[in-house]
Formats: sequence, structure tokens, C-alpha cells
Amino acid sequence: KIKSKDSNTRALAIRQISTLNDSRDIPLLLRILKRDKNENVREQVAEVLGLYENKEIDEYLYNCMKHDESIAYSAMLSICRSYHTDKQELFIKMLDQNIEENILMYQTILSYLPNHFKIYKVQPSLIGILLKKLKDENANIRYLTIIALGETGDKSVVQPLINSYETETVEEIKKTYIDSIIKLIGKDYNYLLGLLNTNTKLLSIIVELIFELDILVNQKSKAIQSLFSFSVQQGVLEKMIDKVINFTFDDSYLGIYLSILSEEKLTEDYAIKLTDYIQRNISGKVDEQLSQTSFQLYGSSSYNIRRKLCPILSRSTGMTKNIFALYKNENDVQLKKSLHNVLLNLSMRWKYR
Repeated sequence: KIKSKDSNTRALAIRQISTLNDSRDIPLLLRILKRDKNENVREQVAEVLGLYENKEIDEYLYNCMKHDESIAYSAMLSICRSYHTDKQELFIKMLDQNIEENILMYQTILSYLPNHFKIYKVQPSLIGILLKKLKDENANIRYLTIIALGETGDKSVVQPLINSYETETVEEIKKTYIDSIIKLIGKDYNYLLGLLNTNTKLLSIIVELIFELDILVNQKSKAIQSLFSFSVQQGVLEKMIDKVINFTFDDSYLGIYLSILSEEKLTEDYAIKLTDYIQRNISGKVDEQLSQTSFQLYGSSSYNIRRKLCPILSRSTGMTKNIFALYKNENDVQLKKSLHNVLLNLSMRWKYR
């Protein structure tokens, strides 16, 4: 069949040879690759050769990729799809070429890199090439590069990824940055906080990363508290609040948010914004300590904030007498009505305990 005049028959014979995976067939396949005039047959041979564990074949396929356009893509696929040997030196050569010559080929190589990174330790020189491509004009090249970097297991690429995230204009790609950075840092939120201490401009992405991390609630609370403390020290508290209110509310963070409401540097507008975020999302019962904090805040806050604190007070513990005293002394009709509703909610809770 290999000698058949019909090219389809010869291609079928080559596919059958590939099922044997016998290295003794390599010389025959190389002769066919050199001599067969049919492009489809040569493509088939190039793909089959990639199945063999042989570095010399990889180099041969690489040369074919460079010098024979008719089988270049198949030769490249053979190199990428074979995981028998570490091919990073070849990838470096392939990725170092002029991308404008063949964007499709470049994208294909990038898409296979993560699989190789899961098997072989990533070479620094290959990481260097990938980092340069974070600034590529082609959005898909950037996207595939970010995914590949996320699989390197090398934390040294986190800072460059964060820097590039700040200048990325495509929202879908920004999400990929977050996913890759999280893969690299795992549960090490202290690493992120350390980066923030070196560059306050990173606050937005660090906040986003902290909220996305798969860590214990108490760890996340500790990290969020550190972020708020940092934002107060650096005078960027409002920026922090703007970022936080875009994430899902968790009752376990209530104590942190209430402490921020008593922060002297917090403006009236942002106090209202944060209180509104809390009262719209709070779902559980407020423990006695936080109930006391809420009560104290009510007494020292403006009209608008007191109005928004009422739904929080209605979930309080051990504060019924105090709230009743507020109700008796309140002169504003609307606030008195809100406090009345708070007392009704608290009485209903006691009734059905």
C-alpha cells in the first residue's frame, strides 16, 4: 500500500503504520517524507513521526517546519502533540520567529504549552519570551500567553502579569489574568499583600484576587482587614470601598465593614455607600458584640446613615431595650417609624424562638 499510486491509499497505510508504534519504521517514514510528492501524504507522515520518542525526529520536523511550507503546520503539530521528551528548546526557536509570518501557527504552539508545563520544569528563557508577548497587539496571542504563564508554577511571573493586567483593555482577557495569577499563588494571600506594600497602584487587582482566592473565611477576613488598614494608611479608602461593593457580601465580613464606618477619614458619601451595601445584602443574625457596634454607630451617625442602619439593628442580639430607648427619644418621624419596624422584627424573632 505504501507504494500505491493512489495517494489516499498511501496516506491510509501510513496511519496504519502509526498504530504499530515501531521505531524500525522511522527510516521508511523519513524517506516518504522526503520523496513523496503528495502534500496530504507528507502531512500524514509528519504527524505520525511526532508519535516517536526521538529528539532527532523533533529537530528534523522543526527543519521541515521552517523550510517546507506544504507540511509546516503538520510538522509543528507533531512536535506540540508529543510529550515523550522535553521540547522547550524547540519551542523557544519556534516562538522566537516573526509572529506576523504565521499567527495561526504561533497560537497553536501557545495552546499546547500548558500541557508541556505540567510535565517538564519550565525554562527561564521560555518564560522570558512569553512575558514579551503579554504586550502583543493580537488579543488571542495575549490570551493564550496568559494561560501558558499560569501553568508555569513560577511565582516570579505574578508581578509582570499584574502589571499587564493594569493596561489590558479587553475585559474577557482581564478575567484570564485573574485565573492565571490565582493558579500561581494558590492560597498564599500574604504574597499578594506583600506586592501591595511595594506598589499602591495595585490595590484594585489585589482586592479582586483576595476575594477570588479559595481560602478559609477567617483567612479571607484577615486579608480584607489588612487591605482596609492599608487603604486607610495610604489615603485610598474610598477606592477600596468602590472595589469591595462589587463583590458578593458575606456576613462574616460585617465586623470589618462596621469598623470602617467609624473611621474618621471616611466621607459622608462613602459611609452611605458602604452602609447601603451592608443593609441590602446582610442575611444572618448579628451577634451581640456587632449589635453593640451597630447601636453605637447609630447614635453617632448622620440621618442618612442611621436610616440605613435600621435593617442591621433589626437583626441585632440583646439590644431590644437600647433600641426601644432610641425609639422613645427619636423626634424624626421617618426614623421613628423605621425604629418601630426594627422593634417589631425583634419581637417576632423572640415570639418564634
